Amino acid sequence: CALPIYMPRILTALLLAFATTAACVPALAQTPPPAAKQAQSATPATAAFTHQGVARDAQRYEAQLKTVFQQQAQGKKARETRAAAEKALASGNDPRSAMRQYATAVVLEPTDAEAWIGLSRALLAIKPDTNTGSERYDLPVNASAAAYIAYERARTPEAKARSLAV
Repeated sequence: CALPIYMPRILTALLLAFATTAACVPALAQTPPPAAKQAQSATPATAAFTHQGVARDAQRYEAQLKTVFQQQAQGKKARETRAAAEKALASGNDPRSAMRQYATAVVLEPTDAEAWIGLSRALLAIKPDTNTGSERYDLPVNASAAAYIAYERARTPEAKARSLAV
């Protein structure tokens, strides 16, 4: 079985091409494309939680709180109201009272992520009223909305983590 005269040249060319390609592949794998280089040089991106449905619920719930609790908030201080809410929730006796206090606190200070987290926890602690069928749905939806608002307004990674953990 004799090889044609041009066959060794073809094999040599193929081996040379393979060797050259094999040598370049690791270098190509280590060199990011220009767009990736730009992204690496910029500040590191943080993954953010977003959900359109929950975001809409959050807008609706915040508007509802402003409507319902605006008058109750008159003359009160956000810090004192939040402290009363924390105390009421910690006692475990009346989560509805804690919810109302937290709701007043977030109306007074809408940027207070900790008050939003507390509101979410208070909502989850409430046992739904069997006479009010919508509470089985409304309480967890509003708790998710409050936690989402807390996440959006949190200033530290720890606060964001607490809001996601609710």
